[in-house]
Amino acid sequence: MSGPIGTSQLMYSAAPGDFYTHQIASSTRFNGTGYLNDARSGDGSNSHGTISCWFKRAKLGTYQYIFSAHEDGNNAVRLTILADNTLEFRGETGSAVKFEIETTNVFRDTSAWYHFVGIIDMDNSTQANRAQVYINGERQTVLDTSTMPSDASQTMVLNTGGNLRIGAASDASYDFHGCITEFVVIDGTAQAVGDFGETKNGVWIPKDPSGLTFGDNGFWLKFTNSSAFGEAYSGNNNDFAHIGTISAHDHLAQMGYI
Repeated sequence: MSGPIGTSQLMYSAAPGDFYTHQIASSTRFNGTGYLNDARSGDGSNSHGTISCWFKRAKLGTYQYIFSAHEDGNNAVRLTILADNTLEFRGETGSAVKFEIETTNVFRDTSAWYHFVGIIDMDNSTQANRAQVYINGERQTVLDTSTMPSDASQTMVLNTGGNLRIGAASDASYDFHGCITEFVVIDGTAQAVGDFGETKNGVWIPKDPSGLTFGDNGFWLKFTNSSAFGEAYSGNNNDFAHIGTISAHDHLAQMGYI
């Protein structure tokens, strides 16, 4: 499956008067030696939330974590790339799988940016809509695995006081290799995919998330500060700590090539 941008890198165009009004200025490269971690305190919503991020792969055929929100090994929400290059969005509570969405589409174009949106909406009256995955604006409906919450009382830990880690698993294993940018988590609201992107001239491009309500534990990482990759811009000081080795040269301005 090709990405929304391919080699044209339109999301990084910065010319004045561009038709694409929201340009992403930079990204951060993850190469297996470092990750970002937010050890949050206090609970937000454990029934509603939205994740949006852009990622570009550099290593194929291995199990990798793009992010994990976890209280412990039995309570987590995670986005992973599996060894067969498919994608899995999964939530567990009390060691039981509450939702699991595994795509049949593969994501192995290392020249392309992919946009992921994951929506958690536990009290949705339609069971199949309580967890949703979109890639490049398209909902993933032809799935290898699909498990949905059985009732509206099911809860997740995306916005609770546990850690949220970007670029590795909760035990710092299964590192992501590639670039990540424009990472947004919304606490307490199941946003629409169209709040984060839109199609123009046949290309899926980013929209400015600054007008969204991020919630108590929500955040927006732009990856624009090469000395503080985890600086958040959501207005509630949910900055991430940099763990391990992510150097200034891993801050990629404009084109964001691996």
